Amino acid sequence: MPTTKPESTKIGDSKIDPRLTKRAELSCSNALEQRVRELEISLEHRERQIDAMRRASETLFNARHLDELVRDTLEIAIEVLDADAGSLLLFDESDDTLVFRYVVGGAASTLIGFAMPSTRGIAGRVFHSGQPDLTQKVAEQKDFNHTVDEKTGYQTQSMMTVPVKRVDSRPIGVMQVLNARELFDERDLEVLEVLSAVAAAAFDNARLVAEARKAAIVNVIGDISHDIKNMLTPIQSGIWTLEPMLNDLFAALEGIRANCPQNGVWSLEVEAAAAEVRQNYKWILAGALDAAEKVQARTREIADALKGEIAPPIFESANLNHTVAEVAGALTIVAYDAKIELHLELDDALPSACFDRKQMYNA
Repeated sequence: MPTTKPESTKIGDSKIDPRLTKRAELSCSNALEQRVRELEISLEHRERQIDAMRRASETLFNARHLDELVRDTLEIAIEVLDADAGSLLLFDESDDTLVFRYVVGGAASTLIGFAMPSTRGIAGRVFHSGQPDLTQKVAEQKDFNHTVDEKTGYQTQSMMTVPVKRVDSRPIGVMQVLNARELFDERDLEVLEVLSAVAAAAFDNARLVAEARKAAIVNVIGDISHDIKNMLTPIQSGIWTLEPMLNDLFAALEGIRANCPQNGVWSLEVEAAAAEVRQNYKWILAGALDAAEKVQARTREIADALKGEIAPPIFESANLNHTVAEVAGALTIVAYDAKIELHLELDDALPSACFDRKQMYNA
């Protein structure tokens, strides 16, 4: 039987096997379908990214409190990235640790407030390098910190970690999402970076608001301090003027009594009327003057503290009995008005000690 040869297609002087053409067409079709699928996946991720940005932006403008904003941002990250849990760790400079400030899902109640060295684990590496990390199998990572899983009983399988930072600045912490229901990829990492930027903006905004509020309070306290000083000035001046006037008054009364008949009715009545004032005016005026000075000093302390200027303790050798007597003196006026007498039982043999007299007085 004669062998049937497939028909050939002429192109110039060349001949192309139709079967090769068919395979080429099929290959092109498959490549096109693959490319379309890749574009669809890319578009889907972009849509998720845009949706995350939109929702995070809405949260940024609508959340009333920082805690609410960050928690909502974490929940958006977990939902959009189809993860199981998420956390935000903030750097504590005082002891060089990363502290779990916000945790959603997983072992939230156990982790919140837990601190670990800032140099430890994937979180520490991302925090110090500023570079995000995508880990599909954490068990294969040498620097994965098993302490957290051991503490909570939660099993971390996959994880994305991104630094929480403002543009061109050092990170203030890290954000993590754990255990994707489908494998994380680089596009998911981009989404998490966007959300962490929202969290950084929230902290920055909260800091600016706090600083503005603090500045406003400092200004108000400064004005109040000035007003208190102005209001206390006439009180102090009045005390300084009143004491010598009373001294002169009682000296004059002594002269009048000396010139009056002994045991005269008028003399006895004047003496009785003046006795209580004569007995108490000196300590009452001294207590009022001391209290006015302390109010001025305390108001200045408040204003300085709001500015962040806190004076260190001044330790010096002093007798605690003297400080107790000062406190009793300040309270004597209050006790007098309440018809209460204060009696101090002090040990005269009490030795001197080293302490801050002002802070001990306050205590």
